[in-house]
Amino acid sequence: MAKLPRTPEEIEQVKEKILAAALDVITREGYANLSMRNIAKRTGMTAANLYNYFPSKDALYLTLLKRAFEKLYSALSSLTLSGKTPLEKLLNVGEAYINFAIKNKNYYEVMLMTSAPRYTDFVGTDAEKLASESKKTGLKVFNFILKLLREAFSGTPEQEARINLIRLWSTLHGIVSLYNYGILSELENQPLDTIMKIRIEAFNEFREKMESLSKKYSKEFKKDS
Repeated sequence: MAKLPRTPEEIEQVKEKILAAALDVITREGYANLSMRNIAKRTGMTAANLYNYFPSKDALYLTLLKRAFEKLYSALSSLTLSGKTPLEKLLNVGEAYINFAIKNKNYYEVMLMTSAPRYTDFVGTDAEKLASESKKTGLKVFNFILKLLREAFSGTPEQEARINLIRLWSTLHGIVSLYNYGILSELENQPLDTIMKIRIEAFNEFREKMESLSKKYSKEFKKDS
């Protein structure tokens, strides 16, 4: 008797199984060791069968990358609902970012790992379309935060806002990475407390800088008017 084709639900279950295996390979062994053969060993499937669900290892990686940014966007946007002012929402976003990075270590690693290819590496390949979708999802996160920033500090030119947002992001990413790689725990008895202290101090410095810029450009605007 011929085997019945899988239902859409079963197909999705298999895809999730494959993606989970790919995520495990990337975070444990690095992107360089991501291969259909490696994933096949973990899923009990043949490498040939994997191609029925994903056309390449690049497609697997990019699907995970897009999902990671979608999860981050959902985490950040949901917390802004509790903020009454743009500044409060911005503060909530900083806290949500750190919480996401710690609680979703694997996805965070996929988003920002240095060994993985970027969008430009896929230009001109079969994976370019999916790479473009992943990039757009990542930019959606950045632009969402940038919009909050400019609402909180009106009058600040976009480029100034972008530079200072990247500076703040670098600080948060740095301390989170130290924690996720176990380094901060070797240095501090209460590593989570240290993260929160640095987050607050970094945000206060960021706020002072942005308030100064906002006042500066507001005065220049009035002068030109």
